[in-house]
Amino acid sequence: MCAGITSIGVSGLIAFQQQLATTGHNISNSGTEGYHRQTTSLEARSAVLASGGYMGTGVKIKETLRSEDKLTLKLLNGHHTNESRYDSEVTQAEKMTLLLATDETGLLNSMKRYYESMNELSNDPSNLQLQSNYLSESNSMAQQFNNIENNILSIVSNINDETISTVNEINSLSESIANLNRSILI
Repeated sequence: MCAGITSIGVSGLIAFQQQLATTGHNISNSGTEGYHRQTTSLEARSAVLASGGYMGTGVKIKETLRSEDKLTLKLLNGHHTNESRYDSEVTQAEKMTLLLATDETGLLNSMKRYYESMNELSNDPSNLQLQSNYLSESNSMAQQFNNIENNILSIVSNINDETISTVNEINSLSESIANLNRSILI
């Protein structure tokens, strides 16, 4: 009986010594950037059958875990995900702005010239020079619309390509994770 009591006492001392070591580790690293507090949990050792029933055999260390604020991690991961998504959206919006709002490629100047030529023609419909100018501006604006359509289709195609590439990368990573899981189970 003395050996059993001593063994139980020693198991408790060892377990609490580990908890104290974990506490000391936490205190030593409290000022370390990125450090997460650790906790050591204990559990009862398996009981043994004795003459009066089952008798405890002491305590053992169950695990030492790193404590994390799950809400903060979730928000941080969500923030990074949103930041990447917004970066992509900003890039696409900048492309559209360059396509539609600049003097060289935008519609404003083409439409302005088109309506000016139309107004001039409406004041003197029989003037052949004004008719020719109106047709030229009409063709120019139609060409501008065609160029914009082609550029928008190119942007959409690039977005689709990026999406396909991202999905393929996710699939590849998932496959790698699945293979690792299978090798761990074997």
